[in-house]
Amino acid sequence: MHTETAKKVPGMSYDRKREAWIAPLSALTIDIVWAAFNGNVEDNPDVAAYVTKASTDYKVLQKIKDGEYREAFSLRFPEVVKDLWPLQIDGVLHLVTAQHAYLCDDMGAGKTAQCYRALDYLDRREAGDPYPALVVANKSALVSAWVDESVRWSESADSVVVVDGTAGQRKKQLVDAQERIASGERVVVVIGWGALTSHTKLDSYGNVGMTDKEKEPKELNAIEFRTVIADEVHKAKTWRSNRTRALWAVAHAPSVEYRWGLTGTPVTGYEEDVWGIGHTIQPTVYPRKTQWLDYFVSISRMPGRDYPVVNGFALENYDTMIRHLDPYMLRRTKAEIIPDYQGKLPIRTIDVDMSAKQRKAYKQMEEHMLTRGEDGILAAPNPITQLLRMNQFAAATPVIGFGNEGEMTVTGLTMPSCKVDTLLELLEELGDAQAVVFAESRLLIDLVSEQLSKEKVSYMRITGGESGPIRAANIEVFQRGSVRVALCTYGAGAESITLNSADTVIRLQRTYNFVLDTQAPDRVDRGSRSVPVQVIDLVTTGTSEHQVHARVEEKAEVFQQVVRDTLASTAEVR
Repeated sequence: MHTETAKKVPGMSYDRKREAWIAPLSALTIDIVWAAFNGNVEDNPDVAAYVTKASTDYKVLQKIKDGEYREAFSLRFPEVVKDLWPLQIDGVLHLVTAQHAYLCDDMGAGKTAQCYRALDYLDRREAGDPYPALVVANKSALVSAWVDESVRWSESADSVVVVDGTAGQRKKQLVDAQERIASGERVVVVIGWGALTSHTKLDSYGNVGMTDKEKEPKELNAIEFRTVIADEVHKAKTWRSNRTRALWAVAHAPSVEYRWGLTGTPVTGYEEDVWGIGHTIQPTVYPRKTQWLDYFVSISRMPGRDYPVVNGFALENYDTMIRHLDPYMLRRTKAEIIPDYQGKLPIRTIDVDMSAKQRKAYKQMEEHMLTRGEDGILAAPNPITQLLRMNQFAAATPVIGFGNEGEMTVTGLTMPSCKVDTLLELLEELGDAQAVVFAESRLLIDLVSEQLSKEKVSYMRITGGESGPIRAANIEVFQRGSVRVALCTYGAGAESITLNSADTVIRLQRTYNFVLDTQAPDRVDRGSRSVPVQVIDLVTTGTSEHQVHARVEEKAEVFQQVVRDTLASTAEVR
């Protein structure tokens, strides 16, 4: 094998003792090797058998997507499919058949229900025991999704053990889980992404230095999980992060037979995300990041930059990537899954103009924070950070303060505010109807709170500053219809909560984070609805906000290159 050709194969490494190139056994690797050598590869019965099996598996998984096994499965296991929508039945079959699967259905399409019913099916099948199972989820979803939903959707799980609280409390909960497992109970352990790193060793992937403490097995490593479910699996896309390597340490353990990654946004706008979730769920198919990127992503270096520039997926290898990803990734929109789904209205974008006073303040901050080059392009030491800051000032008038060394700081936002004025007008138009309002800046949420209080408009807040009980109480009063407006920051309110008593989402600002930007409207748009959800974006004319919108749309294009569903539901109107 030619050295240069071999180096291009993802996962390929050279064994000096054997004087041979070694590659992980996967259908993707075999496909790439075969193409690289134009089929001039020594015939190997083991490889041939593997290819035959992979081809059969791909065909079966495609038939599942087409609904060919749905009726027969439903007749044989009526208790498993009870109360599921038809396409959710296909989702159950996909999870158990693929074993290492990505369930990428739209937010609010019932991924939790499909997982519980898949566990039920495996529990009923001879030698198919999926327990104990581990679920890694957002902290806010531990109880609301995985505990509450187990009551409705699971008949096989004996216990759902939530690992939460102080470090000492979490250890006791894990000891309790181990005792239940030892006694023969079918246990689902649910832990938050943040707490995960405290109760498992870290995976040794790459050249990241590890302390002795990080290498030491912990409570989760002592449990031989059969199933690992990563809820919001896109959080494990960065190999250097502790939470990613913590998940890998438990998900890639020898005892794990089923690995399911759940997310409505498998790609956050970056091509490399495919490798991140791929290595989490199928480590042998996606072994080494650098080689995978070299093969599937077009990367170049530009003069004057010490970092590579990603130009998109490598067109010559894109079909190969999709061919091997498709069988294991199941993606359906809410419009496809939910009968009589009303959907979202086209996004309504409202251009708002600053007052003279607000525009003067904006220009002053722009000149202070950004420098304009000879070519007229605005630049900054940290462009993204500065861009997001400028978006604050596009929303309202900044309150200026000075630090200990005389540096200028922004301590708050005040009126006049073109965004707040327009929001108040929209709320008046809505009458008594509820609305969920999103903003990137907590300072903007503070300003909106002040103005709503003055106007005697009832509201609640989800901004990350509330305790767990207060957060839960706020959601409850909103869902009861006791307050009109929910004020949310993206970081606190865009994931793992339900606010579907409202029919309107108003985004005062867009966020640069594609996942949160995409998921925010879905806090309202969850499940079957009698009326469609309207999403309204407020954009300040003549400001940097347009750059954020443009970048979000670029990320949406990358997302669509992977999931390939329609953008019709998010089309914009003005």
